[in-house]
Amino acid sequence: MSKIELIKAKDIQAMEIEPLTWIVKDLIPEGLSLLAGRPKIGKSWFALNIAVAVAEGSIALNKFETSQSKVLYIPYEDNTRRIKSRLNNMLNGNEAHENLFFPKDLYFPKLNQEGLDCIRQCVENEDGIKLIIIDTFGSAVNKGNNNYCFQDDYNFMMGLQQIALKYHIAILLIHHTRKMIAESVYDDIIGTTGITASPDTLMIIKKHLEGCILHITGRDVEEADYKSVFDAETFFWNVTDDKVLFGSTVERQAIIDLFESDYDKELSVKEIAEKTGKSREAISQIIRKMLIAGEIMKGSKTGYYRLPRLN
Repeated sequence: MSKIELIKAKDIQAMEIEPLTWIVKDLIPEGLSLLAGRPKIGKSWFALNIAVAVAEGSIALNKFETSQSKVLYIPYEDNTRRIKSRLNNMLNGNEAHENLFFPKDLYFPKLNQEGLDCIRQCVENEDGIKLIIIDTFGSAVNKGNNNYCFQDDYNFMMGLQQIALKYHIAILLIHHTRKMIAESVYDDIIGTTGITASPDTLMIIKKHLEGCILHITGRDVEEADYKSVFDAETFFWNVTDDKVLFGSTVERQAIIDLFESDYDKELSVKEIAEKTGKSREAISQIIRKMLIAGEIMKGSKTGYYRLPRLN
């Protein structure tokens, strides 16, 4: 049996420990961070915005200071044409900073096969990488026909976290949220709780009655909810200090979620009633309140409704 040595609490207090390294101040510290949201809500744009800002040492998301460093972006779901288009749109045709890297031919092994070892190799061979973005978790892991349990997910996430902590880097993992409404916004994240138990920071982009909200919680970050807007002209997310009010009912949030953040989608009272399991009379009353509050707007046809576009 191994001999266990003890240390006094006062000796820990006397230790000189380096302060926490922030890659994106007040948002992404060293360690493992998870960013989740519904499909097509703009997670990849959000992540690429951060990657460009860290590579340049500029302000990220129009709010957060960055520590300039090299960035490795691993886009499992994209091809070279799409990445080139996004970069050119974001940078207005200007050349990307030399600190931003992608895998050649955008090929990277699955993380639960050779991928973790390849991440270690990249960090050791390319000095100065401080941020690695993995887009997305579902495509980065080959689960095959196996049903992963809590322990499987937890062990995998711990493997990523240990790499981040060993090399004092930040790893940002992009993931999806489910359709159903959970008690906590962080319970929306797809998968077992093993996925959310290990990361140092959790971030959720969610369509709320107030608009898109960036929810943040973690071990080292201050818990916060920021109103966030994607600018379709500049292709950048802007996080603001606007106060977010959460006075909505579960029923009203359920109606918002039916639109899946699709501003062109229109639903009738009948469709909303069927999808929510409530009577048409009850839905009509809720819709009237939402119209007054500006949480929903009339559609192109009588009796149809849609989300108001964000400014």
